[in-house]
Formats: sequence, structure tokens, C-alpha cells
Amino acid sequence: MKSLSILNKMSILGSLSLCLLSLSLVGCLYAAAYLPEMVSGGAGVVAGLEHVDVNSSVAKGVKPSDLKMIKRIVVVLGSANTPQQQAGPWGTSDLSKTMSDSLVLNLINRGYETVERYNLEKVLSELKLQIRDITDPENAVKVGKKLNVQAIILGSVTKSQQMRTSSGFLAANINTTAKAVISNATLKVIDTKTGKLVMIITLSYKNGQSPAEAAKTIAIALDAKLKNPFGQKTSKK
Repeated sequence: MKSLSILNKMSILGSLSLCLLSLSLVGCLYAAAYLPEMVSGGAGVVAGLEHVDVNSSVAKGVKPSDLKMIKRIVVVLGSANTPQQQAGPWGTSDLSKTMSDSLVLNLINRGYETVERYNLEKVLSELKLQIRDITDPENAVKVGKKLNVQAIILGSVTKSQQMRTSSGFLAANINTTAKAVISNATLKVIDTKTGKLVMIITLSYKNGQSPAEAAKTIAIALDAKLKNPFGQKTSKK
């Protein structure tokens, strides 16, 4: 009887394992059906960004020389915290606008030509599209031709609160203040010739960064990965 009970348990465990494996395979197939095939790019620390982990993945078939050709771009940056704070393809916010302006300025300083958000919105209005519609390849090609850009950069940042405590003489008065910092950022590079996603870049800030500083590091990482997508380390210029 005891051996029969053990066999039953083993049979149940085997069935559960088979079910879990089937669910995993279904999940993988579902994801594969909707996500482009990506290969791992460079990972780790980009020179000049010692407190930021930078990772990238490049679509299969994309050559480094293709990415190096990208010089004229339009950037759409938003926040991915909550529906009220969302921006970029999902809405707008003061944070995203401030960071977008700073990011564009940093990219110009690094030699890129950028199209102003106003011109993007004008083209979208002419085509009767919303910003979120850019993710459709056909729409991305149309917008790219109208703006004469080689790539559309869709980005999102995650904001968090950083607490700071200060005390007065003999700890008589203890004050706690909070400031907004950026903890993560994701960039999706869309080629306007094909309308397809060609590269994804993620940044993880170990200690959080102010929006202005984060915009600067995003520009450095984007520039580095466009020039050297498979490199483990690139120089800061």
C-alpha cells in the first residue's frame, strides 16, 4: 500500500511538472509571436556611467554599420510609473517634457540632428495619428518620411522617491524630504525605412539619478550603443 501511495504521488508530481512545462512553452510561443527576434548586445558598464548598468539587444539581421548611420532622429520620452504619470506613446507629463528637452539638448551636443516635438505632433495631426500609433511599422515609416529622420526613439523612464533625513542641533528637529529620481529607463530604436524595432537599450540606475542627470546618461548610452551595439565597454566623449 505504501509503495502504491508513493507511485501515486510521483504520478501527480509528474503530471504537474508536465502541465507547468506546457504552460511555459505556450507562454514562450505567445511571446515569440508578438516580439521581434532579438540578440544580446553589449552588457555591463559603459565608460563614464559607473553607477549605471546598461544592456542592449539588437534585432537579428541588423548590422552595426546600419546603426552607425543613424544621425537624424526624433525622440519621444515618457514616464512608465502610473497611468496618471504616463507619457510618450501613452500620454504626456511635465517630467517627460523636461527630460525630453534635456535629452534632445544632450544628443545635439553629441552630434545628432533632432526633430522638435512640435514638428512631430504636426505630422501626426496631418496623418491623423496619435503618438501611440508610431509603434505600428507602417505608421512609423510614414512619420519617418514626413520628418526625414532615420530613426524614432521611443523611451520610458521609471520614477521613484528618494528620502533624505536631516536633523537640527542635538537632533531636536528631524526633517524628512523626498525628491524624485529616475531608477530605470528603456529606449526602443525604430528604423524608419522598415518601421521595425532594431534595438532595445535598458539603463538601471544603482542609486537613482535626478531627471536632468538621467537625461544626460541616457544620451551617452544611446550614442554608445548606436556606435558600438555589441561592445562591452565604450568610451565617453
